[in-house]
Amino acid sequence: MKNGSSDLWVELDLKFLDEIGVLADFEEEVIFPPPPFELFVGEEKITLIAPHLLVWLLPFEEDGEKATYAVIASGLQESPHLYQTIRARGVYNTSRMLMRTIGKWKESLLN
Repeated sequence: MKNGSSDLWVELDLKFLDEIGVLADFEEEVIFPPPPFELFVGEEKITLIAPHLLVWLLPFEEDGEKATYAVIASGLQESPHLYQTIRARGVYNTSRMLMRTIGKWKESLLN
């Protein structure tokens, strides 16, 4: 996993899901939002807040295809900084995939 990597953009695809271990736990139930996140829904984005972690889910359309950016920031007690941005398109643009991926990032950041 690219903790704090200079490569802040990641495309959500099969290879990436396998690398971070999402596929290994795929049969487990998905809870939305995953604990301990609090959920705030706005017109243009969904915000998930947990201790030391902030996630914005931003839906958009690109070349006629629906997609979602998941923008992850860490260090909320101090000054928040961008940790990772994930773009989900096509078959990967589902709430289940995004929540599993965000859950793995949460585990990585909080451990």
